[in-house]
Amino acid sequence: MNEQVLTLTGLDKWHKYEGERGLSVAFEGFDTGKPSLGGMATDARKIETDKSDHGYCHAMIVHTFLPKRRIVILDKSDENMRKYSLPYMLKHKPDTAGRSESYRAKRDPVDGMTEVTKFCSIFLSSGDKADAYYNSLIDLPYNIGVGAVSLKNGKVIVENYTAKAKNVWFSGFADLHYLNDAGELVAFDGTSCACPFVESQAAKVNELVIGRAGHSISADQMKAFFKSHRIDAGTVGFDQYTGWGYIKLPKPDTAWRELTNLCKIGQDLYDTVGENHPHTAAYYLSVEKTWRLPDD
Repeated sequence: MNEQVLTLTGLDKWHKYEGERGLSVAFEGFDTGKPSLGGMATDARKIETDKSDHGYCHAMIVHTFLPKRRIVILDKSDENMRKYSLPYMLKHKPDTAGRSESYRAKRDPVDGMTEVTKFCSIFLSSGDKADAYYNSLIDLPYNIGVGAVSLKNGKVIVENYTAKAKNVWFSGFADLHYLNDAGELVAFDGTSCACPFVESQAAKVNELVIGRAGHSISADQMKAFFKSHRIDAGTVGFDQYTGWGYIKLPKPDTAWRELTNLCKIGQDLYDTVGENHPHTAAYYLSVEKTWRLPDD
């Protein structure tokens, strides 16, 4: 199953990007019996936890595609986000972050998190249980919502459990498998699996950029790049279950040339309107896509 998904999403050409460069954040606690404040835990594979723990499963999907990626656990409560997590991210500059737990109550934005999106793409699952509820955290301006598709009998289908939400940007694949630290093959499903899959695609893109440019791209640049390489799923065009669809990455060399041009567009906009200009995905997407190249 994983190999078929790798081919469908272009990741079969990205094997050498294993996560040696870059840093990921997990906003999902692990059942360790200890507080996870300020990034004190550094590697999900070395934490003593129940191997069915939701945060562990999320991290293992990332490690399946980026086995050398360092994942730091940061606290997700409002108080500790402000006190520990935000300062940590501003200092250490992770390039991706993710959370698959669903949160139903409305929540006010954490001041400063938008600053983080200049170098970090933050992915959240849209939630399961169909229209019963969705993960309200994806409505915060700095998060990227992820719905779920899966591969059944060789066809990509939209999972009917995916929550309907206006801020779903993309879809990831569910029903993937990972090896736990006991060497057992474990299946993981739901938007809980789809979210770290898209997070893994972004981490590979950022590893490419970090290796060649020394820094990651912004969340808006990532959204613009992903949207230009989307494969429609479900309803034609954008819909509130799958967003723009799932992403099929071009080959790394093509991606690098495209990203170079995309980042230049961002710099031109920055130079034109000054430092306070909001580098939103809408600006990148409104520019003629001269940065798109054939995947040779």
